Amino acid sequence: MIQSNSPPSSEYYVIFTQGVTHWVSCKLKPNFSHVVLITRDEYNWIVLNPTRLYLQVIIPPVLITDSPLPMFTKPADTVLHITFDKRDDTQQYGAWGLFNCVTWAKYILGLRILCFTPWRLYNRLLNFKPDDFRKHGIRSIKKVDI
Repeated sequence: MIQSNSPPSSEYYVIFTQGVTHWVSCKLKPNFSHVVLITRDEYNWIVLNPTRLYLQVIIPPVLITDSPLPMFTKPADTVLHITFDKRDDTQQYGAWGLFNCVTWAKYILGLRILCFTPWRLYNRLLNFKPDDFRKHGIRSIKKVDI
C-alpha cells in the first residue's frame, strides 16, 4: 500500500465549460458540457483535462503565486473553488457509472454523489448541506468570478 503524504488541505478549481461537440451535446446545458480540474502542489499548478482518449495533464508556465485561470477559462465558463481539509484516503470509492468527465472529476475530488452531467455536478456542489461538507472533507465551496 502506498503511504499518502498529502498536505493537510488541498484546493481545486472546477471549471465547467463548453466541451467539444459530440452526439450528447444537444442534451447538455450550454457551457456545461465538460469539466476540467486545476490543482497545485507546492511547486506547480496542474491542469487535469479528461479527453475522449486520455487524461491530459498540463503544468502551465505560471508561478505558483499567480492564478492559472486566465490561461484556461473563457468568459462563458463557470468556476468553483473547492478547499478540502485532510481527507481519509483509506475509504474505498465506488467505481461504477458512466466513464465521462463528471465521473472522472468526482473520482479525483473523492466525491460519492449521484450525478452524471456537468450541470448536475455544479448544482449538487452548490447545494451541499453541512453533513455533505463533513462527509467529503470539504472546508469550502465558492463560485469564482472570472
